[in-house]
Amino acid sequence: DDEDDDEDYGDDVMTDEDVARLMIVQRGKGATEGKRRHREGGEAAAINEGLRAYQNEIRGGGRSIPRGGGSQGAGSWRAGGSGGFGGSSMTSAAPHFFPNSYKDGGGIGGGVSSGGSHGGFHGGGDDIGWVLGTTPDGYGGSMSGGGAMNWRTGEGGSYGGGSGSYGASPRTGRARRTSHGGGSPGGSAWGGSPRDIPNFQHPSHSLLEADGFKQQKYRAFHQRCVDERKRLGPGNSEEMNTLFRFWSYFLRGTFNTRMYKEFCRLAEEDARYSYHYGLQCLFRFYSYGLEKRFRPLIYRDFEEYTLRDYESGSLYGLEKFWAYHYYWKGGAKGAEKPRIRDEIKTLLETKFQSLEDFQREHNR
Repeated sequence: DDEDDDEDYGDDVMTDEDVARLMIVQRGKGATEGKRRHREGGEAAAINEGLRAYQNEIRGGGRSIPRGGGSQGAGSWRAGGSGGFGGSSMTSAAPHFFPNSYKDGGGIGGGVSSGGSHGGFHGGGDDIGWVLGTTPDGYGGSMSGGGAMNWRTGEGGSYGGGSGSYGASPRTGRARRTSHGGGSPGGSAWGGSPRDIPNFQHPSHSLLEADGFKQQKYRAFHQRCVDERKRLGPGNSEEMNTLFRFWSYFLRGTFNTRMYKEFCRLAEEDARYSYHYGLQCLFRFYSYGLEKRFRPLIYRDFEEYTLRDYESGSLYGLEKFWAYHYYWKGGAKGAEKPRIRDEIKTLLETKFQSLEDFQREHNR
């Protein structure tokens, strides 16, 4: 029994109860394709601030949202909780909007990617944002069915359905079973169809309205993504790509163990089917998320997945691991640089000492 395994990763910045209140903001299906476009930094920043203002309105109206950075301590985002929504700097530290032109390594509309020859994201779906609502959806389990998958053998996994959901640790291979509710296509069982965003007092509302953005419960959005992936197969679902990209950004500042474990499992399963976009999103979460807040066991997972990726013939994970250490800034509290697993250390000392070494290997 592995019911206590969630505690391995430390405190959740966003609890499972908070996730039940999570709302996704995304372009509605009726919006024309012509409205999908690159967003300039100022416009994306305005929408990001607007979603903060909207969240403030729906969660109490009139309370100011604190500004500024800072470390993200324990506690729920629920009003009044320890480190909670009403007075925590984490509300302003976490971006609320991720346009498909969002750049890693910085804020909205800016930053330098350490992606090397891989560059930025590609095929990652559409713009997406989030706010924390007030009404939970009443569901406490992971959504997609299936079992923990062995990446090399293909045994287990959620693709093709199953009666339960597992969140496996790549360090141990242990899995914890959670309840699985049978969602209906489109996620109607978990919050209904996307709805218009009510008017809120911020100039960005007109931008969201003009581009056909809608709001929907996260559980309903999530169900729609995993349903499409199941129907079309790994690597063929743009909705699932959007979910992978959302997880990659969202979890950096608003960590939730259950969500993270599902991210790992589905990304690993897609990689077994020779589709690596989800795994690339996971590596970007590791590289930038650990820079934001170091969690020792997340770092151990980073090492484990890096080795698995390299052994499968890919350099993507190793390059992200190299970049994480190369650009190490000491973390928020000036922590010592973490030690490197011997197998990876040997690779970095003998074959991949610079970005040029990776580029030469790519060109071979």
